[in-house]
Amino acid sequence: MNTGRNGPNILEPLDFKKICHLALWYSIAIFVILFFSFDMTFLADDYVYLADAVSPSGIGLERFGSYWTRVPVLVAMIWAIFKSKIFEVTWAPMIFFFMAYAWAFVLFVRYVFHACGEKYSDTSHPRWLSWSMVLLLGAYILYPTFYEVLYWPTDMGYAVGALFLAGALTIGRLPRKIALMTLSFLVSEMFILPAFFFLVFPVGYKWIKQELSDESADKRSEIVKAGMLWVPALILFFGVRLFFRIWFPSYTYGLSLNLSHIGSQMIDSFFVLASLHFYRVFWVQTVVYWLILITLIVVGVRRQTLYRGGWIWFAACIIFSASIYWVIDYSARRALFGANLFVNALFVWLFAKILISWKQKAGLFLMGLLVMAFMTHLLLIFSVKDGNVDVLNLKEADLVQQMTACKDPCIITVSDLDHGFDRDWVLPRDYWTSYLNWVKGKYFPDKAITFQIRE
Repeated sequence: MNTGRNGPNILEPLDFKKICHLALWYSIAIFVILFFSFDMTFLADDYVYLADAVSPSGIGLERFGSYWTRVPVLVAMIWAIFKSKIFEVTWAPMIFFFMAYAWAFVLFVRYVFHACGEKYSDTSHPRWLSWSMVLLLGAYILYPTFYEVLYWPTDMGYAVGALFLAGALTIGRLPRKIALMTLSFLVSEMFILPAFFFLVFPVGYKWIKQELSDESADKRSEIVKAGMLWVPALILFFGVRLFFRIWFPSYTYGLSLNLSHIGSQMIDSFFVLASLHFYRVFWVQTVVYWLILITLIVVGVRRQTLYRGGWIWFAACIIFSASIYWVIDYSARRALFGANLFVNALFVWLFAKILISWKQKAGLFLMGLLVMAFMTHLLLIFSVKDGNVDVLNLKEADLVQQMTACKDPCIITVSDLDHGFDRDWVLPRDYWTSYLNWVKGKYFPDKAITFQIRE
């Protein structure tokens, strides 16, 4: 068994595959239980498309305008979701989007392990160590702060984008890889830098381990291989966007190179990627999470799990994977979804190496604590959403009652539609008109009702 400076090899291939399968299916089972235990609400942008879907003209492809020149694959998914009105019948598709995300994340983890050259030849580990790995991977599959993607119909398509990227890294020959990576970029630009760092991190890591030398043909081959995937995908990405400009206006980006703004966005990206939050940081769960991270990293440093240069390379890739976010002129957790997937996959890879080299049952305890921190936060988010469903149902019932009572034509005055909700992005002021038109379109599409919004 190899026990060099980088610790022992991790797992025999069959064992590692079994660990991935167990973690994946246990996590999906837990998510399904949560799905049937709690209800979900539509959020913000959803009401724009819901209102369009019940309007006389319906939701047409042209209504997305310049978004076709930015994220055409995501637009197609949004159109299909709201055109079908599936979420007004059942939220079951949320399970399938979660499964797409979960499968993608497992593929990311397997890719990092394989690309970093782990041999998986050690079969002498105790069973509890395998369960530590299951808990580690399962915890990160159930990572609780993807609430702006996994529980928001407008943005659920990002999960499919993640699966496209995972497929590009792990499935098929080069033409298929390029096609899948291009599709992921056309879901969102946030996958561009994570894709780059997924490709270059293993090259740098193996170079630092001196498996690749400065002059080696292998090193040049690895760099060329990464470039032959990422560069053509990026060119095709821009080419497709230009193609859609034949029919639609160009999307205008809001970017800011102001140093104060960049500094603020860097701090925001740190807390989005490294804390447990739900539109604010929840410090109890976050402190527990940070203590686990610090403990494992200290153990890893003492046991020389990575060379010194390896730690620097690890940190640099994590930090710069989110650098697009630093210059955009708005804050949105979903804009860091791709970077978060990259960071989490690297954490799973690193912590698995540390746990194997440590071989102490304290590692199993830490993984149990990690699952507890993530699950309590996930339950908090689901419970908030479930409570907001009741508030939203009362508001809708009151509106229906007023619309039933009013004589055609009539004016209904509304105010404080955002009152009574717990922390979430349910009914921001800018989406009240869309919400009202959706409710009217559902129940009284032919009635002449005007809504007057009182400030």
